[in-house]
Amino acid sequence: MARVFINNVDTYLGEQVAEIFANTVVGSTVEEAVEEEEGSTQAAVRYEVVGTVSCASAVPCAAVSEVVSAEGLDELLVALIQCDIIVYDITGDEEQVENCLIACNALHEQMTNFKSPKTFICLSSVMSWCKTKPNEPAIEDEPEQPFTEEDYRRRKPHHNFKAEIKYVGT
Repeated sequence: MARVFINNVDTYLGEQVAEIFANTVVGSTVEEAVEEEEGSTQAAVRYEVVGTVSCASAVPCAAVSEVVSAEGLDELLVALIQCDIIVYDITGDEEQVENCLIACNALHEQMTNFKSPKTFICLSSVMSWCKTKPNEPAIEDEPEQPFTEEDYRRRKPHHNFKAEIKYVGT
């Protein structure tokens, strides 16, 4: 079974991401997921969601199968290594940015021990892009082109989000 780690699964964004993964068939495409919602009743392997909570008394949503303590780096690292996909939401506060960086560095040190590749997804605020000039359309009458993965180097954040860019670019 494929495992997904999500930090702060008790927050609104964490719950939504957890629900999406828990209800998605491993390896399916967006089109297949839509078709499945329209009536397929086949049993399929879905993602197992594990994660941390923002405070000890928080209760995660039903989609979360295991809660990992964010306090001990060793326990957290073991959980991260066991996951195929790691999602860090850094929109909440600056402490999450630092936790994300610590997790990335710890995982990087353990890369040689991975049995399979990992996907690390960092969710940042749209404000980290808000002053970036849009891409020029290929044809005059076309709407603006969306940003691509290669555009991240030319991001211009709102002044309140410069710290986020500093950490995400690391």
